[in-house]
Amino acid sequence: MKVQAIIPARLSSERLANKVLLEIAGKPMVIHIYETLKNCSALSDVCIATEDIEIAEAADIFGAKCIMTGKCSSGTQRVIEAYAQCEQADLLINVQGDEPLVNCSHIESLIQVFKDQPEAGIATLIEPFTDYEELSDPNNVKVVLSDTGKAIYFSRSIIPNANQLHDFHYKHVGIYAFKSHIVKNLESIPRSQLSQQERLEQLDWLVAELAIYTAKIDGKLIGVDTEADLIKVRQILEG
Repeated sequence: MKVQAIIPARLSSERLANKVLLEIAGKPMVIHIYETLKNCSALSDVCIATEDIEIAEAADIFGAKCIMTGKCSSGTQRVIEAYAQCEQADLLINVQGDEPLVNCSHIESLIQVFKDQPEAGIATLIEPFTDYEELSDPNNVKVVLSDTGKAIYFSRSIIPNANQLHDFHYKHVGIYAFKSHIVKNLESIPRSQLSQQERLEQLDWLVAELAIYTAKIDGKLIGVDTEADLIKVRQILEG
């Protein structure tokens, strides 16, 4: 099975300016992610996709493969555009440029989903919530699962509704894997009322009846959105 990873990255960020180029462990964040993925034996190819020349220049300095795209409204759109310029794979993995704690075991978990669930068109990661405050935060996306790990719904609200944390509450981690034929059709899926209300594109995929299955991971991934997130990640990766 040929598996490719694309890292969509851009300079524009509402809460932390130029975050993908901020230094972690002596290298820009996006380069740290790229080099981690390059060490994953399950991946046949890794590249960065960006519209920003500064990111492309950083990639060139560190010898990272980079594809230039036009301006894109989402990371998924950028991945789709970049993938059209690549040699096609069986699976495409989308790792955002602000996920510096991603590791090879996460990639292997995504790939395993397709082996365990042949009907899966999309796979994504989930992890348990650690406390009720984290569960209550609308910036943390929640997912409801079937007994087989198939995603039923995603929301920024607490689902299932509860006034305390339970073992059925899972946080969605926005790292995806797609079967190749799914990637080619994603842009043709219309926006749904649900996705517009929740501001979650994966709801469009559910409305279009695409099968999204999940892989549960242990250990807390930290997507870098704020200076506080960056400090935490640096403490973990730099010791």
